[in-house]
Amino acid sequence: MRTQTAQTDLVVHDAAQRPRLLVEVKRRGTVSPAEAASLRAFYLDRVGVRAPFLLVTLAAISLWPASAPADAEPEFAFDAREELAPYFAGLGAAPHEIEPGAFEMLVFSWLSDLAEGKLSQSPVGQALTRLDRDLWREGQVDWGDAA
Repeated sequence: MRTQTAQTDLVVHDAAQRPRLLVEVKRRGTVSPAEAASLRAFYLDRVGVRAPFLLVTLAAISLWPASAPADAEPEFAFDAREELAPYFAGLGAAPHEIEPGAFEMLVFSWLSDLAEGKLSQSPVGQALTRLDRDLWREGQVDWGDAA
C-alpha cells in the first residue's frame, strides 16, 4: 500500500500556478461518505490549501466546495462507472483490471478533457463549473503538488 503524502495525486492550477482543484484518485470500489470526508480532511490538513476537492474511485466521484468544513460529507456524488466508461473502453480494460498508476493516468486524461471543454455534458464538469466558473480558464491539470 502506498504511503499517504502531503500532496494529492492531481491538482488543477490556474495560469498563476495557484491550486484551483485538489484531486485524489483511489483505485477502490466504494468509499463511504464518512470515509471520503476523513480522506479529504487528511489532505486539507497536510496540504494547507483551500480549494474544491475531488475524490475519484472506481465506483464514485465525490466533490466538495472549498468552503465545506473539513469533516463534511461530499456535496456532490456521481457514478464513476458512467463518467469514466469511455476511458475504460478506450483502454480495453474493465475497472477491476486496471492498476493504480494506470487509473491515475486515466483520471488525468479525463480531467484534461474536462479542462479542454471536450466533455461539456459531463455532470461532474458542470458541477465543477458551478463551484468555480473560472476553473478551466487557463487552468491545467498537473501531477500532485498543490504548494
